[in-house]
Amino acid sequence: MSFINKIILIPIAICLTVATYSCKDEPNPPVTDVPRTILVYIVANNTLGIGGYDSSDLAEMVKASRNNSFNGGRLIVYHSNIDYPPTLFEISNGNAIKLKEYDSSTLSVEASRMQQVINDTKAIAPANDYGLILWSHGNGWLQTGIPNDISTLTQKSKNPLAFGDDQGKHMNITTLAHVVNDEDFSFIYFDCCYMSTIEVMYELRNATPYIIASAAEVPADGMPYDYNLPLLFESTPNLIGVCATTFDYYNSKNGSIRSCTMSLIDTQHIPELASATADIYALHTSLPADFNPQKFTLDSNCYYFDFGQYIEALSINFPQLFEAWKNAIDNVVIYKASTPYMWSLLKLTHHSGLSTFIFNNANNYTTKGYNQLQWWNDVASILCNSEN
Repeated sequence: MSFINKIILIPIAICLTVATYSCKDEPNPPVTDVPRTILVYIVANNTLGIGGYDSSDLAEMVKASRNNSFNGGRLIVYHSNIDYPPTLFEISNGNAIKLKEYDSSTLSVEASRMQQVINDTKAIAPANDYGLILWSHGNGWLQTGIPNDISTLTQKSKNPLAFGDDQGKHMNITTLAHVVNDEDFSFIYFDCCYMSTIEVMYELRNATPYIIASAAEVPADGMPYDYNLPLLFESTPNLIGVCATTFDYYNSKNGSIRSCTMSLIDTQHIPELASATADIYALHTSLPADFNPQKFTLDSNCYYFDFGQYIEALSINFPQLFEAWKNAIDNVVIYKASTPYMWSLLKLTHHSGLSTFIFNNANNYTTKGYNQLQWWNDVASILCNSEN
């Protein structure tokens, strides 16, 4: 999430977020299966927590819970904040009921903590279906996170090493994939910046059927939980409705805050998209001299460019290959939307729903650990098999 053009809020403890709801310790309710449990994993030991944006979103969750709109489901929240120990609690009927407190010595972006929270959530709130919302800062595919000892995770492979910011430490997307693979989440929503990259989606292709994410920055307010939670708790999660609601929420605003990109990804079709991309990369064609890639960040060092525009430029002389690729991405990106500008400064002329990293020579594929990604190993490395 971004701080651009946002009013800094006074951080307040979760129990005081809204005067009209209480936070209390109660015995765990009887353990019975429900239609769906959604885990919101909030890592706010960062500027977002300092700004009080976690408290604002928690207030929206409480607001939604008062309307009995969870359709018999349960909302479990893990909240890591600067001011008190990480806590697991349930939001229900206008209350935040404390379930468990965790040791602060383990970071929330460590694999062991996230795995523990998922296990605790499933034990406390067993369900026929599970959803996951990841709330924090995000940096997409960048492999700049902490090295995690994933060998202790049950039935996880030990491949080498994205999400979150816990006191300046991050979780690599490869680590996240090890944690969430085989956890049977029916969807993952990234309420954080830059996560709608082909590299991230390929890493998580076996983790969940659907992923909602943004190719660009996410305004610090994040998704409107009071509007979206009822949609996520419908018998079949209304994921397109969630995307549209979030996009409309920001697109209706004026000035610089009219900034939003949204994508809904069907991960089941990512292997076909990878194959179609590999066919084009194998051509080893040069980009046109006048190619000006669409950036999704104002930073001088950009790691997120529009995937569709890039592939179209590479395959300009191979229309049949591009048509096959276009059919593949249309099966993967089942919703996409973007405002005309980000922060009134960055014009968005291209938005295919996915971004990618463009390395301009065969020597910078190690940038930010890019060569640690499965997308590099299986697809992008083809680009370096010969000189462009």
